Amino acid sequence: MLTVIREDQIADTDIRLYDDVLAVRPGERGSGVEVWHARKLPNLYHPHTPAEATIQRVLLVEVENPDDPDMQDRLRVACTDAWSRRREG
Repeated sequence: MLTVIREDQIADTDIRLYDDVLAVRPGERGSGVEVWHARKLPNLYHPHTPAEATIQRVLLVEVENPDDPDMQDRLRVACTDAWSRRREG
């Protein structure tokens, strides 16, 4: 699953729905800079039970310069804030 938003939409996005958040240039989908990665515990399965298919859920945030360290820090803070708000609500 791939979702594309602008930086100003992070606060209204449920970050918990995504495994990774990448900063990308507008219109680009092939590469980006990872700014957030959800830490999850792996599912445990019985040896005779088939494992569920894993769907990678990625949020792409369009910004002018994904390589800018200040912008990356700003996105990390915004993702952390969005994660905290959703957990409280």
